[in-house]
Amino acid sequence: MLGGWAADPVSCPPAIYHLPKDRRDALINSAPGNFSPAYRKNIRTDVDNLLEMAVARGWLPPLAVPLKDWRTKGNGRTFEQTYYHRLGGADRTPYAFGKRDLVRRKRGEPRPEEPRPGFKELAPRLYAELDTYLTSCQDKFDPETHWSVKKRPITCQQIWSTISRLAGYAVYIKEMSAETLGLRQLADPVFLTGFAYWWLRRRQRNTAGVRVFLHTMSTISTHVLHDDTLVKAIHGIFDQLGPEEAMSDDESPWLDLEELEIIGQSRHPLNERRLQDSPYAQEVAYFVTHPTTRPPRAYRQHPQGTSLKNMAVWAEHSLMIRLWVRRPLRQRNLRELGLFRGTWQGVPVNQNLIPQGDGTYRIHFEGPELKQGQRRVGKRQLRTNKWDESFPRSLLPQLQEWLTIWRPRLIPDPSYPYLFVSRWGDPYNTPTMSRLFEKTIWTFTQDRPGGPVAINPHAIRSLWVTQMTIAGLDFATLTRIFGDSVGVTWERYLKADKSRPISQWTRDLAKAIGDGSD
Repeated sequence: MLGGWAADPVSCPPAIYHLPKDRRDALINSAPGNFSPAYRKNIRTDVDNLLEMAVARGWLPPLAVPLKDWRTKGNGRTFEQTYYHRLGGADRTPYAFGKRDLVRRKRGEPRPEEPRPGFKELAPRLYAELDTYLTSCQDKFDPETHWSVKKRPITCQQIWSTISRLAGYAVYIKEMSAETLGLRQLADPVFLTGFAYWWLRRRQRNTAGVRVFLHTMSTISTHVLHDDTLVKAIHGIFDQLGPEEAMSDDESPWLDLEELEIIGQSRHPLNERRLQDSPYAQEVAYFVTHPTTRPPRAYRQHPQGTSLKNMAVWAEHSLMIRLWVRRPLRQRNLRELGLFRGTWQGVPVNQNLIPQGDGTYRIHFEGPELKQGQRRVGKRQLRTNKWDESFPRSLLPQLQEWLTIWRPRLIPDPSYPYLFVSRWGDPYNTPTMSRLFEKTIWTFTQDRPGGPVAINPHAIRSLWVTQMTIAGLDFATLTRIFGDSVGVTWERYLKADKSRPISQWTRDLAKAIGDGSD
């Protein structure tokens, strides 16, 4: 009676009172009556113990794992602290060339009439040298660069970012002339040694990031400057840095794949729980199945608020998380998953999601679309690398729902070729996607015993291969789906500790993947 059920326990069906714990607690906490918090706490404890005993003795069936409550936002550390403060008191003042004292323009603000001078205007010599090198790297038939340093556009963007930071240190900290700055000055061992220790003082930890700068300049010294003396001197800096340290002393976050699956289901705007809790979700569910009716009332009143467009974004996130649980694609492959051949913003797009005659789909990538576009066959031959797997059968209904109901509400044009699209009508980029899913997983793990965690898509790949190994998925299937080389998979994952517990759902998933039923 206190919980508001108001029913005879003998005749009351279990579905009335055998609810998930957070719903039981909410009913007891909000029940009318002048009861102290301690008294309500005792009632909650007694109800939990009684239901646990009833399930243990077979009087009640065990509850299925409940979906997450969207209203659980947590009152502990904010996501910004989780995301940005992993390095403690590290100095994060921008120092990249052209970005110092730059104030980001907020959405809706007009663009300045006179844009700030960029890399090309401030350091024309350095810009010309780097542009020539990277243009040659992207042309696989240009003999000026060796085949081992041929690059994709996204890799070239990372090199631009690395060089801009080195140039920022040279100009802002060492007060070198930007107009005369060139690649040879940035590759000078004395300069790089000073930068390395300055960078480590900023980060307060000897992480792998500083080694990226040294590797980049070593490659440029080899293939652009053609100076072996510089290469040997740069390699000597590695020995001075000492052993590499982890980014954080905290243990790497561990989430069972079942937990990620529940988060994916909970993120769907019309999941079972939201249809019970939200009248607006019920209204939208009716509208999407009867598209000729009028839109929901809340959508008509606030078309830019919690609208059908936002629900489309949430449905997309749900599908992406659940797809990652079953097929651990790299971020780039998921972002650029082509629905049909076409061109978008001057970039050619292949068809990577290929429909089959039986109503299923296959995911296919090859050549430059993969991290390792070619593999060596024998001593003198290279063969195009391919990755081809079936789309998970358990997600086919959700994929059709995304294609027919939600995706048309987000794409800017019917010719948009990618399967997934951001809320702004553009393809995702790596920083946006990483932070988006870290925040989503952090939001839905507020009730986790060890506290909320923020896991990026690349970490999901590591969790997948580790847990599939523990679940007993055969090595051939594991390496084929994971898409990494046999040596890397064996050294990094198959030799790892296999004593961590995993759920029965994860073991069943490994069995379904192994026999091809999912």
